[in-house]
Amino acid sequence: MFRIAATWSESAKFMGEAWKMVKNGQSIEDAIEWAVCQVEDDPDEHTVGYGGGLNKNGVNELDAAFMEGRERKIGAVAGLVGFKNPVKVARLVMEKTPHNLINGAGAAEFARAMGCEERNMNSPEAIIEWENRDKKGITRDQHDTVGMIGIQDGHLALAMSTSGFLYRLPGRTSDTAVPGCGYFCDDNVGAVVCTGVGEDIMRGALAAKAFFYMEQGESAPVAALRAVQDVHSRIKIGRVALLAMDKTGCFGGAANHEIYCVSYTDDEGGVHTDKVPYCFQGSNIPCGKELYL
Repeated sequence: MFRIAATWSESAKFMGEAWKMVKNGQSIEDAIEWAVCQVEDDPDEHTVGYGGGLNKNGVNELDAAFMEGRERKIGAVAGLVGFKNPVKVARLVMEKTPHNLINGAGAAEFARAMGCEERNMNSPEAIIEWENRDKKGITRDQHDTVGMIGIQDGHLALAMSTSGFLYRLPGRTSDTAVPGCGYFCDDNVGAVVCTGVGEDIMRGALAAKAFFYMEQGESAPVAALRAVQDVHSRIKIGRVALLAMDKTGCFGGAANHEIYCVSYTDDEGGVHTDKVPYCFQGSNIPCGKELYL
């Protein structure tokens, strides 16, 4: 049995092909890496990869992570500049180094040593958006982070990628790069990926919360809901959401806002996108505009 699921709908147009890759004998790691790369390369996506939101200095610093569940191997990069497909670099950190997370100039040096493709990651649209923010103070309501989980014959893997929010301080690191906050994975339990206001996700250790509930025997949908409820009730929080998948392939999402959805493949490779029930109907949840500088 194999299945792929992801945060939001941006991955949906690539997940069918990723499913076919697994069916034709490729690994779940290869399939989810390929699919997340497609999202990173899409210039219409403004919080991931090429075209992602620029920081206060007009630079596209990118964060990504990769994790597998057999040995809990982790690879992540933070503040990567000038390289295409940061999720590829993250996987190489996992597979080729003893480290979990490399940032900034060190991440770029590693990517170059691995022969990763260099590219100016500032799209024309992202530059215009940055100029509008810098000169006119125009902001946008946004979501961020593509998080994808795959399971193949009981083996779990996940991939994450984000640029973070527009006009962030240079050097800001998102939850996407931090295990236990933005993601976690173990074949004996399940996997979790998070999306939303990274500062609040980190303050709530949101992925660890959901993982803990699955470890205690809760189903993925219940674990997701309980984790969001816990974090939401504990701290003043912006919009957060997550996707959890347990070791059987059962998955579920939860959010403290009304716009979240998840995408997933069925047993025949069909791809579906469903809205996630709003946990706090009637609540006025900020979208993180307090983070705009």
